[in-house]
Amino acid sequence: MLYGAAALGEHPDCWKRTLDISSDGPSNTGPRPRDVADHPSLRDVTVNALVIGSADAWMNKHTKASINALRAYFKAEVIQGPYAFVQTAVSYGDYADAIAAKLLRELETLAIGDTGPQRLEPNAG
Repeated sequence: MLYGAAALGEHPDCWKRTLDISSDGPSNTGPRPRDVADHPSLRDVTVNALVIGSADAWMNKHTKASINALRAYFKAEVIQGPYAFVQTAVSYGDYADAIAAKLLRELETLAIGDTGPQRLEPNAG
């Protein structure tokens, strides 16, 4: 998250600062996401996640529980910012569809800008 925030910091002209994290498990190296969530470089950054289960074609109760636990971890520990969300891929075979759905969801945000006061010119015609 800190590396991604630093990369975003190199492009201050971006109108929307979003990090996308895809994972098939909780953080297992470096600082925990909750320990860096308040870092100044992550201010005004939305962090979304795509969790990937290891389900095969015959999902059982254990697999569903594992995916739900991973999703809950990312909701509680990783995502942050306005409209942050977790997208789920049941398995790596579902990844392409899940990432497409995730990107579409991120692009649904309507960008509205203020162009400032408008000066109306008299009609020359």
